[in-house]
Amino acid sequence: MDTLSTRSSKRVRSIAWSFLAGIIATTLLPADADPQKNQRLSINPMTILAQAASAALPHRTSILVMGVDNAAVSGSQKGRTRSDTTILCTLDPVNRKISVVSIPRDSRVAIPGHGFGKVNSAYAYGGPALAMKTISTAFNVPVDHYVVVNTVAMKKVLDVIGPLEVDVERRMHYTDNSGKLRIDLKAGRQQLSPAQVEQYIRFRQSPQADIGRIGRQQKVLKIAFKKVSDPAFSLTRLPQLISTAGQVIKTDMPFDKVSRIALFGLSLNESDMKMASLPGHPENIRRVSYWIVNRPQAKVLLSDAQI
Repeated sequence: MDTLSTRSSKRVRSIAWSFLAGIIATTLLPADADPQKNQRLSINPMTILAQAASAALPHRTSILVMGVDNAAVSGSQKGRTRSDTTILCTLDPVNRKISVVSIPRDSRVAIPGHGFGKVNSAYAYGGPALAMKTISTAFNVPVDHYVVVNTVAMKKVLDVIGPLEVDVERRMHYTDNSGKLRIDLKAGRQQLSPAQVEQYIRFRQSPQADIGRIGRQQKVLKIAFKKVSDPAFSLTRLPQLISTAGQVIKTDMPFDKVSRIALFGLSLNESDMKMASLPGHPENIRRVSYWIVNRPQAKVLLSDAQI
């Protein structure tokens, strides 16, 4: 097993990040938090360090991450729109890894109470709760929490992370009037601004369509994870990133759970993040285009021995 005790460089980084996470937790405590506890944590840095270092993720946790348009997050009603991106992120503290499995938006699944349809319709029918239930029952996997990110939230988070070096695989140029997005990127390795990163991950005019877009999303996610994990970033801009994310991202997780997950993620290396997409093939059924998931392969992928 690859543990911190056998990797001294990661142990040093983990201590630094643990201390930082404790400070962040203190500064972001709700206004109605216990003032005495808040004062004690502020005064005694070693107590912060000890508490943060011991706040390991207690068990395997699966989070359904959904990307939607602005109205779906800001509105008080259920979903009102389909989810544009669906990702099952599993954090495994025992094997010390994060597994990211993208679920193609056109995947044909049974949606409880609505029959068969595309997986992205579940959010429109019943919001995060139905989307979680759909993924859990369709693929027989636990889904503990959800995170919903709209386009405005994505832009704000990307602004904090800053430019990313990305190898753009092809010329990308078109205007998405419905999505109010103009994409204009040249091919080759280059520094992309946050606005250009958004263009890159939302580009869909390619032979692979949504599958190609999933690949670009995962590539950017890995590049961003590497940048955020760098102590040069985490020790200076991580508090701003967490604060921004907390303001614009919708989730059912309490703050202490988010803090533990953030701390766990920062203790890992880029190689500890494994990514995949549900395998399958495109097929038209009654004039509707679906992604037909290969169930046996998906079962292996989503099992405890996944990727």
